[in-house]
Amino acid sequence: MGKDRFIFLSIWFLMTLFAGTIYAQGQETVTITVSDTQGDRLPYPEVMVGPHFHRVGGTDGTIEVPISAFSLNDTLIVKYLGYQTAQILLDSIAVSKSVITVTLGEEPYVLDDLVVRPSAYSSDEYFQKKKKNLLLPYYRRYFWDLEFTYDRNDLPGHTYRGRVSGMSRAYTTEMDSTGLAISEATPDSALILRAGKRATEISYLAAHIFCHKSERKNFYCLYLGKNDELEVWEFTIRQQEKMPWNLKKDDLTRCIVSLDQEGIITNIKTQLTTSDSRGTSYCVNTEYGRYDNMLVPMLSKVDLIPNAHNEEIRAGQFTLKYSNIRREK
Repeated sequence: MGKDRFIFLSIWFLMTLFAGTIYAQGQETVTITVSDTQGDRLPYPEVMVGPHFHRVGGTDGTIEVPISAFSLNDTLIVKYLGYQTAQILLDSIAVSKSVITVTLGEEPYVLDDLVVRPSAYSSDEYFQKKKKNLLLPYYRRYFWDLEFTYDRNDLPGHTYRGRVSGMSRAYTTEMDSTGLAISEATPDSALILRAGKRATEISYLAAHIFCHKSERKNFYCLYLGKNDELEVWEFTIRQQEKMPWNLKKDDLTRCIVSLDQEGIITNIKTQLTTSDSRGTSYCVNTEYGRYDNMLVPMLSKVDLIPNAHNEEIRAGQFTLKYSNIRREK
């Protein structure tokens, strides 16, 4: 009898341990919902499950993840620009749920005392006051060399490295594909060139927008405070009938802009999220330097993130380091 009881308890323990997994296997998807600490949904969250699922959620702050993407002891990672990243261990309890709710807290900033007068004070006016006058991106034609790394999410721990040269003039960038050198053969060489071109153009566009007050009217502006001696603002695109820069009405553009003590833009984090569920979204984090006393990108870190129903593009990360900036090729 004691032996039978031991066998029964052993079986009961194993069933309890794996009940979540058995239940999960009966499901087709798990819904991830992402909210802020006030309970408001965050549109288009970036969601990663283990090494093989990396997508952008919908405008309602949710995404359906196939149950096949979940494995015990993987990590669920949720990112949102301006918020602290959440990491959740996928144990048997988490995997057993049909809905996983994630709450993100905002990044901490230090706020100095500000004198607010009844006049039309706004965060953008404070930005205009702190920004150095006549600060502009470099708009003439110039050339540069580029060292890059490319990490594919479906190949963890594997990094492609290489170099290429290119030319920029305002919103236009051209990559010299004939000079492309990569550490090893890859079918993604066209994607690497396209990502380098797009990230460089986004970096110029972002610098242009925040150097010109007339362009900033397309954004809501919020002063966040200080971080490491830099003053930081958040800009969010206004949803308009006629969206600028070929954006669709439901697309989302959010930028975190940092000024140094001289009023120079040192960094812009730009998140471009398409409302097309089969499209591809970007997050471009660019550090700027100066050439002829004008802004040029010096280092960009790029996340390429397919939207929920995009099965053609793999998620990946690029690091682009510009050097040898010059006027002649």
